[in-house]
Amino acid sequence: MKIKYHVWKYKELFAFILISLFIVSFFFVHAKHSFYSKSEPLEHSKAIKLNKIDHISQELKTDKTLPLAKVAVEFGTYSRKNQGFLHVQLFENKTCISEWHYDTARLADNAYQEFSLDKPYTLHPQDSYYLCISEDYSGDNAVAFWTSDEKGGSCWQNRRLLQGKSLCYQLTYTNPKLKNRGILLAVLIFLIFGILIACKLDEKLLMSGLFLTLGILYMCACPQYIAPDEDHHFLRAFEISCGTFISPHTEKSGGNFLPAALSESSDSDILDWNDTKYLNFTNTSLYTPVTYLPQAVGIKIARCFTNRVSGIFYGGKYANFLASLLLCLAAIYWMPFGQKILFMIMTFPMTIQEMISMSPDGFTISLCLFFIAYVFHLSYGNVEKLRKRDFCILAGLSLMIALCKIVYVVLILLTFIIPNHKIGERKTWMGLKFGIFSMALAANLIWLKISSVYLVEIRPGVNAAEQIRYILLNIGDFYGVAVRTLMENSDYFIKTMFGDPMGALNIALSPFVWITFLFLFLYEIYDSRRPTLKLHSFDPLVMALIFLGGSGLIFTSLYVQWTALRNEVIEGIQGRYFIPLIIFPALLAMYRQDKNREKETNVSVCEKSGQYYYLILLTLNGIALLDIVQYYL
Repeated sequence: MKIKYHVWKYKELFAFILISLFIVSFFFVHAKHSFYSKSEPLEHSKAIKLNKIDHISQELKTDKTLPLAKVAVEFGTYSRKNQGFLHVQLFENKTCISEWHYDTARLADNAYQEFSLDKPYTLHPQDSYYLCISEDYSGDNAVAFWTSDEKGGSCWQNRRLLQGKSLCYQLTYTNPKLKNRGILLAVLIFLIFGILIACKLDEKLLMSGLFLTLGILYMCACPQYIAPDEDHHFLRAFEISCGTFISPHTEKSGGNFLPAALSESSDSDILDWNDTKYLNFTNTSLYTPVTYLPQAVGIKIARCFTNRVSGIFYGGKYANFLASLLLCLAAIYWMPFGQKILFMIMTFPMTIQEMISMSPDGFTISLCLFFIAYVFHLSYGNVEKLRKRDFCILAGLSLMIALCKIVYVVLILLTFIIPNHKIGERKTWMGLKFGIFSMALAANLIWLKISSVYLVEIRPGVNAAEQIRYILLNIGDFYGVAVRTLMENSDYFIKTMFGDPMGALNIALSPFVWITFLFLFLYEIYDSRRPTLKLHSFDPLVMALIFLGGSGLIFTSLYVQWTALRNEVIEGIQGRYFIPLIIFPALLAMYRQDKNREKETNVSVCEKSGQYYYLILLTLNGIALLDIVQYYL
């Protein structure tokens, strides 16, 4: 009886431990197949049919003293289903260290077939290694092995040297030291946050610590130039740090004369102002100096201490993350409700990648989220009357957002949800709301005029002027194009919003990450409907207009700048563009009208404790980090 009493007394703790172990097991299973590095695959040139009498022997070249985990060989099947078995043996000097018997019916045509060792075997450059291949079917098979003209070691067929040819093979090594350190770090972080959650640490502090930790981990895992066009973002930020806010242009080509070492293709890492050349970065010359403010400040400070390009680059990168971090943490503290939804948006792998890179999107997203939280604080928080400081902050944030990206200018409409009685008389609140929006829109249009000289039609069939004319004369047709784009590519928008693929759209994440993120996001929206949330009369309409208007501007801008004239589908849209807007449909879904309850202006900070929520977020980002590390090994 006493045992049953104690078990029931601590049932929440036991449930927490069991679910935590279940969640973290996903990370460790994924880690088991990570931390691999591969040799470069050889480019195939000729396929040679493999017959029963053939014995293929390939010398394996290795310059690493690392444990070998897999050997892969490229085979062809002439699109036929073959019979019999392949016999593959791996020799060290004259000793067979591993062998495989593989059903040829399972071979894929013109693809590498992997042969995994039972346990990693350390190769040494001073020893000789050979791979021997044969088959046992005497009938008419169509198995072929691909050869390459590249130097990958000597290859023999029935003891006859295939002069100048090499078997197309690839070696996969494992890095046990890195793997053990990564797992140890993961266990330590998971235990720390598990204890903090079990001790019921204040959720805002927990969110802050988790976001900071994830940011540092991504900063360490992601190398230079991981984000799309990060090399050009670096050049634009460097130019601004030198005091050039508008890039010189020649024949619609934006760029500047900068130290040649800044070019990604340069072999020099030392900044030399006596060795300059014209560097073209037209695509980022379009951006205002405001979007690169943190990076430019970081670069300026770094230049005071070092002349190494890599050090200067990381100075801008660190400053960008620091600014984004401070804005996001402030947003968490200012937001009167829906903090967990806001926090999840901040911890999307794609969001964090943008924040720790040189890309201006990270700072823009953080600025937008902070603006949203601050306006909701003024509207629904314990603010009886707006002060001059609030007016200045609203005006400054609105101006910065309008200058960051034209598509986010609709966010300024959010100021209209602030109750008029908190601002003042009719003349005052009308002047504030319409004045801020007009000022932001004017600044946006002015920069659009300035940057129009950098609009270069780099894709076949793109004609911005004609595309605008076509849209204005055929609104109905353009609406059809937008709907068709949404229907055909909605899954891609969702995946790329959460972070699949990462990097310059070249790092594939496990589908488990974005699928779980999506379900968790939807679940939190549903679960957050429990507390009372009574929005002001016209607030749902304003929020819906912001989301639809921002989405419409994203579709329109990419149809004009990136899509061929009168194309039936809009090209170039990525899910990350919608990250600052996705909170509005989430908040609208949370909204639940209850006529039997009085209006509440002070909503609880966090809807519920949600112990497992943070562990899942931590695990999902851990899996994403494993995929990033694996890509660069």
